[in-house]
Amino acid sequence: MKKLVDHDLEASVLGAILRGRGSKDHVISLLAPEDFDAPAHRAAFVAMQRITMARGRIDTRAVLAEAASAGASIAETLSRLVDTAASPANAEHYVGKLRSVAALRAVAG
Repeated sequence: MKKLVDHDLEASVLGAILRGRGSKDHVISLLAPEDFDAPAHRAAFVAMQRITMARGRIDTRAVLAEAASAGASIAETLSRLVDTAASPANAEHYVGKLRSVAALRAVAG
């Protein structure tokens, strides 16, 4: 049976977004908050989405500030994301895997 939750994969995707350069907007557009099971990962992603919509620059400081403005405390999580990041060059591959896991979770209820 396939995994319904993969927090390491979630962290890899978020880390790739943080470390990436030009394709962040595209990678973010492929995902939804529901694709993330871990509450801190979901909060980090929502912060990244908001920054992107405001045409801001996604970096650790901006994500922390945006998440804090929404009431989320994700400092510990963000420090781990950069360490576990997938290569930004492979981000779309990992996004596909993450969306597959999220789809299985949605079907399972």
